Amino acid sequence: MEKKMVALDIDGTLVDPQGKITPRTAATVKKVKDMGVKVVLATGRRFISCRDIIKDLEIELPVITHNGALVFSSCGEEVFSSRPLDPKWLPGIVSEMDEMAIDFYLHSMDHILLCREPLMEWGTKHLEANEGLVERFDFPCFPERPFHRVMAVGTRGRIRGFLHKSRESNNGFCRSIHFRSEYHDMDIIEFLHPGATKASGLKFVAESLDIEAEDVIAIGDETNDLEMVEWAGMGVAMGNGVPALKESADVVCGSNQEEGLADLLEEIFI
Repeated sequence: MEKKMVALDIDGTLVDPQGKITPRTAATVKKVKDMGVKVVLATGRRFISCRDIIKDLEIELPVITHNGALVFSSCGEEVFSSRPLDPKWLPGIVSEMDEMAIDFYLHSMDHILLCREPLMEWGTKHLEANEGLVERFDFPCFPERPFHRVMAVGTRGRIRGFLHKSRESNNGFCRSIHFRSEYHDMDIIEFLHPGATKASGLKFVAESLDIEAEDVIAIGDETNDLEMVEWAGMGVAMGNGVPALKESADVVCGSNQEEGLADLLEEIFI
């Protein structure tokens, strides 16, 4: 199969359930790169959370982060594409989250901005883990900077109620992705620019290299991978992927627990 580019989601795809890249998976990705295939990371993570993986896999191409809202150079020193949220929309959604006792985090580049301390224990630990990148401000005066993502975090009941209430006010200003956490009793909604998807970021990188969609393989496991799996010439869902992604994918490979990514790459390229 003549494919020129492989786009890899990180969590649930490239890394195993413990959040690690197995030696076999790392070796297989590097072997594919050595064969001349372009390997791109497309993730919901911030850039700073990708740096070790970029270094370990010797990634040289732009990295798609924040689910497509930002595309960085592999060294992180240059922003190639930025799709921030509409600043006029932010005060309203922040007020709604505050009124419904939803924890919220505003992302600007790699920084997390807060105007209220979190209510959930997960949030306190999340901020401690990102100490040095957390900034606080007084609502309703937002700092003068682009905001690339808003995360709403709460129990399943609160998040579903909030999502239902907020749909009308969000219409046209953003798109949302709804996640169910596998590790905590909570749900997450991410709000992004309407045009910010992993597919938009992947299309940007592919076009910069004169690579057509039909020559790209995109591999993921979650709802935030749906657009790029549908856009690519070959869309792959991991065996541990959500049902909606499996239904849309051209191929379903093994799970990240059983090194399904390595099996797939070896079958196609090696």
